[in-house]
Amino acid sequence: MSQNISLPISLLPLAWKRADLRPVSEKEAWQNLDSSAVRYYCHSEQDACDYFDPWQLRDDFLGWRIEDWHGFFYMAGGWSKSFGITQRDFAEWQQLLREALVRPAKDWRSLTAQFAPQKVSKLTGPLPILFDWRGDVPLAKVVLTDSLVAILATIQVDALRGAEFRICARHDCKSAPFRVEARHKIFCSSDCAHLVAVRKSRERAANAKTTKKAPSRKQRGGKAK
Repeated sequence: MSQNISLPISLLPLAWKRADLRPVSEKEAWQNLDSSAVRYYCHSEQDACDYFDPWQLRDDFLGWRIEDWHGFFYMAGGWSKSFGITQRDFAEWQQLLREALVRPAKDWRSLTAQFAPQKVSKLTGPLPILFDWRGDVPLAKVVLTDSLVAILATIQVDALRGAEFRICARHDCKSAPFRVEARHKIFCSSDCAHLVAVRKSRERAANAKTTKKAPSRKQRGGKAK
């Protein structure tokens, strides 16, 4: 008979490793669903030299400008030890992970209707976990082997703790979905809220100015009824 237990979960820091840009073989291009790809970023064999906060890495990735997609790997290192990545992949991963954040976990599998099944299976797949017995309470630690695993781990852990996320109401905001801490909050930041307020104020002023300048019927030579 199965038993449910409560166990603290921790994410081990992600070690940064420089990313190398190298040619993609035909097999790798096929695996990445992009036959036009000629090069992609992968982990180098050099030793790790820095560490990332996984949640910050996720926000950085989801808010990264697609036209500067390669710059992400100069900052964060390689993407995955089993998945190469092209610009098209980068954009699809951004869209997929944004959708996963704002949807209930039970709906994740339905994302195969919109995104590559191989990517969705990684989202819903198991994480590498080890148990730390050194403390008074055992601790489950997720081993973050690469950037993709780190980001997926944050999404799964946030889903486990019932965190809710929302996309900013500013239509052109590129930031990652924000955690909902107050039901009335619809913007990711005060800057976005202020910008939308300024835009609406200018729109109202422009509309009022247009209405004021519009000639009356009498001025146009018509007769009032």
